[in-house]
Parts: sequence; structure tokens; C-alpha cells
Amino acid sequence: MPALASDPPQPTPPPAALGDTARMRLSAAADATVWTRVTLIAIVGVAIALRVVAVARVPPDPFYDAAVRTMGGSWHAFLVGALEPGARVAVDKPPLDLWLQVASTQLFGFGRVSLQLPIIIAGVAGVVLLYDLVRRIAGRGAGLAAALVLATLPIAVLTDRSDTMDGVMTTLLVLTAWLIVRAAQSRRPWLLWAAGATAGLAFEVKLFESLIAAPALAALALVAWRGPKRHLLGALATFVVVALVWITAMTLLPASQRPYALGSSNGTEWNVAISYNGLSRLKGLPARLDPQIGAHLTNPGPTRLLGSKTPALGELLGATTLAAVVLCVLALAAVGWRSLRRDRTTAAAALALALWLLFGIVVYSGMQHLHARYLAGLAPAAAAGVGVGVVVLARESTRRRWLAFACAGVAAGVGAFAATLVHQGGTLRVFVLAVLAALAIVLAVGVALRRVAWPLLAVASLLVIVAIPAARSVDVVRTAANDAGQAGLMPPAIQRRLSSYLIAHQGSASDEAAADSPYTAAALVVHDGRPVLVLDNEGTRPLVSIAQLRAAIQRGQVRYALLAPVCLKATYRGLPGCRVSHWVRAHGVNVTAEAGLPPGAGRTALYRLSLRPAAASRPR
Repeated sequence: MPALASDPPQPTPPPAALGDTARMRLSAAADATVWTRVTLIAIVGVAIALRVVAVARVPPDPFYDAAVRTMGGSWHAFLVGALEPGARVAVDKPPLDLWLQVASTQLFGFGRVSLQLPIIIAGVAGVVLLYDLVRRIAGRGAGLAAALVLATLPIAVLTDRSDTMDGVMTTLLVLTAWLIVRAAQSRRPWLLWAAGATAGLAFEVKLFESLIAAPALAALALVAWRGPKRHLLGALATFVVVALVWITAMTLLPASQRPYALGSSNGTEWNVAISYNGLSRLKGLPARLDPQIGAHLTNPGPTRLLGSKTPALGELLGATTLAAVVLCVLALAAVGWRSLRRDRTTAAAALALALWLLFGIVVYSGMQHLHARYLAGLAPAAAAGVGVGVVVLARESTRRRWLAFACAGVAAGVGAFAATLVHQGGTLRVFVLAVLAALAIVLAVGVALRRVAWPLLAVASLLVIVAIPAARSVDVVRTAANDAGQAGLMPPAIQRRLSSYLIAHQGSASDEAAADSPYTAAALVVHDGRPVLVLDNEGTRPLVSIAQLRAAIQRGQVRYALLAPVCLKATYRGLPGCRVSHWVRAHGVNVTAEAGLPPGAGRTALYRLSLRPAAASRPR
């Protein structure tokens, strides 16, 4: 039974000492290395193209972009992850990922491309890391196949083009697994400790979402590591320290220097981490001021990841995950668990891959509050599963012909299922479906006639599996799609009019305006970089009471308020966070038209603040 892992490199003797056969083998190995490098470069080129082309057209995420602009203005705002220059409120995540964006914008200027650059680099680095990770376990062919799947996987392309933190978190998870495998193969304890630190950084980026891979990474370390067990405990301790260092540091800050953590019920980072970004995601978030934030995109259930409704999770990841599960089960049956156990690292990797896929499918199928971008945590496992499964089955088919039929059958079945998820028409879709059908026919005929070499079988099967997902990724690029939140986003022309009016009329007020939600405030901060008084915590509770707002108006701290229309709707009217909004409407003067903003229902309104009821304050 051939081993899954590639053989370690052997020292090359001088050419004079080699016979003809040995020289031919070395030449073939060198050719294989060259072709591997060329193929990997091509795959990386595809990954870069899918993540870079037309990225400037992708709509921004005002919420996190506002924090990046604010954090670039002062060290205090940088360290606490402040949303607005007054540093009175902070974003709902640790700012590690945002620090990378701050660095990029400081180097290249604040803009759409510079904001996205660290995420794109992380996504491409994840493709290369996954190649080397899988190569060390199952050989170069499997590594290349896994890299191709991840490079073209729609959910990976979508998150790497979106102004979110999921792409960076995913790459950190892959790096953690790579470090564990390197530690096991080289028996270097510091690599194991580094893996713990990297896993801690992944937690700092996306909190509990990063724990989707925790059972797999723990199993990989426990089974693969053959050194003293104290190093496993050291890696665990390193993970805990790195994961909690920023949250703990924020807790130790004096209350006067600590901003309110948005999303939390009590303003603390512990609460926002454990409740808002943890338990609430599993059981469902309460209604928020902005309906986009609290929306459930799909209903929980065992077939959720295979769905075709918006967002089409089946196209984004589900079909590829299905292929990974089936192919890995067949590959395990083909090589046998006893064969895997001959190499401890290979056995650990197989167990880790199974746990990553299983845990991810169970959690994502059952959690109540699911955005498509959350699935990025499962993408590396799906890509690795397809890469390993296809190559192992194709290679083993040289000894057992039925495995060739199994490999081709799974590829054709998954490709056909993916085709049923396609809704859009167009020349590209027709072309992809035609290529898919042609490959399936050629593959079936070749297997039936026993004329297909196993590398060709692997390549053809892989192309059939990735055809529809790759086409979906092209659609993501073509339509400038993204999965970041655009709550509070205004058309540029309207944003310019609003900012010009506020700057011209605010006088000596220290705050450019008051805003009824952090999302409304974010658009102002992104455009002007000035302090904004945030009145409400996403509809759940006022951050500024009516008495405090009255005092701020009396001091001349704020003269205008920007209100979204959500609190006017019957569904949201009774939310605690709408009380201050209702008071502003009752006492302020509506200057929306005066500021040049579009009037009417469903539009954001601007009010000049007053301490008297609106009827008495309007000029006669």
C-alpha cells in the first residue's frame, strides 16, 4: 500500500556515480518538480485574478471602514478599536484585523483598494499554505488539487473580496495546521508553541467563529506530536494567553479611557465576545435597529448547506463540501485505516480533516444566525478533502479498477448537482455546462475502456467538480458581489451634500452630528473623519440618555442629528434604542431638504437639535 505522504528528499549523489536508470529517475523527478512549480504559479495567478480584478467596484463596509479611519488618527483609538474619533464606542470585534488595514491605509492612502489589500494578501497566502500543508500529508498532486479548489471556491473568493475579517481568520487557521504538521515532522517544540499563538490570533480576529477548526487542530496536535506532552500544554497555554490578551487589557483600562463595546449588553469586551459574537450567533440575535444586522439568511436544517436559495450556499460551498465528504470516505475505504496508521502524522491529518468537516457541517447546519461569510471557516477543509480524495482514489485505481468508476461517478454526480443550483443564464454558464458535460463523457468512456492514466483521471475529475464553483466565482467578480454589511452606506453625491452642510453649519460644536445608530454614524466618520455622538447600541439600548443629549445640546457640543427611518416602522418603534430618536423628532427641526438630501419615507433624515418641542421651535 503506497504511503499518502510524499517521501522525504534524499541527498543527490554526484552525476558520475549514477547509472543510466538513476539519472533518468532524477531527471523525471526534476521535471516533476518544475511542473509542480509551474502549476502552483498558475493556480496562484488564478487566485490573485479572482481576488483583485475590479475589486475597487465592490461596495465598502462603512462600519469597519470608519474604525480603520478613526484608528489611523490616534494611538488610543488604534489600541481600543474605536469606531469614531471621540473614542466613546468601539467596534464589536478585537481590532487585530483592522490593524492590518490601518497599516495599509497609512502606506497607500485611505481607499477601497488599500482597505482590501491585507485581506487579498491573506487569501492568496492561504492558497499557498494549503498546498504545502496537503503536500506534506498526501503528496504534491493532492496539494495542487487542494490549492486549486480553494483558489476558485466561491465562498473564499467572496470573503477575500469583502471588507470583512473572515479571510484573514481562515488563513490563520491554515497556518496553525501547517505549523502543527511541521512541528510533528521536525519534532521542533517551538513550532508547536507558534501554532498555539497563531490559533490565538485567529480567535482575536473573529472570536468564536475561529473555533470551528478547534477540535480538528487539537486532534492533529495530540495525535501527531511525539515529543514530551508538556509542549502540548505549553501550546495550549500560549493559545489562551494570545487569544485573551487584548480583551483582558481592555478590561484593565480605566473606565474613562475604555469605549463602550458595541453589540454588548453592558459595554464590556467580555460580553461582546461571549454573548454577542458567541452564544447569540448560535441561538439567534435579537431584533436590531437595522434589519440587515439581525436578518437570518437561511433557515437551519440538515440540508441548509446544499440550498439554492439566496444566498445559494450550495454554490458557494455546499457542493464542494459534499464532494469532500464522499471522496474522503471512499479514499479511506480504499487505503484502509491500518495503512494510515503506519504514519502517525498522516493518521492525525486524516482524523483532523474528518473532524473539521463534521464539526463545521453540524454547527453551520444548526446555528440560527448565519451569514454566508461565516462559512469561510469550513473552506480549507472542503478544499483539502476534495484534493486528497480525488488524488488518492485516482492513484489507487491503478490497482483496483472500481475506484476509477467511483472517482468518476462522484465527480459527475457532484458536477450535475452543482449544475442544478445554477439560476443565472448567459454565455459563460452555457460554456461551463458544455465543458462539464464533455469532461464527464470523456471521463466515463476512458474509464470504461481502461485507457485513462490515473493523473488524467484525477485532473478530469477535479475539473468536473470545480467547474460550476469556478463559474460562480467569476460571477462574484463580474457583479462586484460581497458579503460585508452596507448598513448606513449612502450614495457618494448625497454623502458629499450632507457633509458640506454639516461642516458649514455646525459652528463650534465638537461633534459633527449625533447619529441614532453606529451604522448611521459610520458613513459620516468614513467621509469626514470627525467625532460623531452615537446615541444607540444597535436598537437594544440607548448609549446616550435624553437627559445627556439635552445637556450636550445646551453645552453646544452637538447641533444636528442624523436619523435612519427604521424607528418609524411599527415593527421597531417600541425598541428601547428608539426612545432618543423619537425625542429628536419631537424637538428637532427637520432640515433634510435644506441640506439637499432626498426627502420622503425610507430616507435618512437630518434634524437641527433643539431643547424645545418642534412646533414651538419652527420659524413662523
